[in-house]
Amino acid sequence: MKTPGILLMVSFALIINYNVYAEDNAQYQAETTKPGMEFKKVGSVSRLVPEGTQVTDVNGLMIFESIDEFVARRFLETDSRLEDINNRLDSLDSRVKDLEDRLNKSQTF
Repeated sequence: MKTPGILLMVSFALIINYNVYAEDNAQYQAETTKPGMEFKKVGSVSRLVPEGTQVTDVNGLMIFESIDEFVARRFLETDSRLEDINNRLDSLDSRVKDLEDRLNKSQTF
């Protein structure tokens, strides 16, 4: 009769201890995370990496993107975004030019 009670108390103590550890770990991560960085958790491993770092699974082995790969990918993404912005700016410039031409033509009549 004592064995189930003891097992229940030990289980309860372990659950409480794990919850306290998880809260302390979350608080530690929140305090140590610098701007532009994030904790990525894969399985039981947690790593501090730059935001947006990709993780790949190769036969059950989790591989974090290297800094070189991360920087190269981010530059390519940034170049692509800048090209899109320049194309939109060119389009807006031509629309403004058309509107100016229409306004000038309407004022001359």
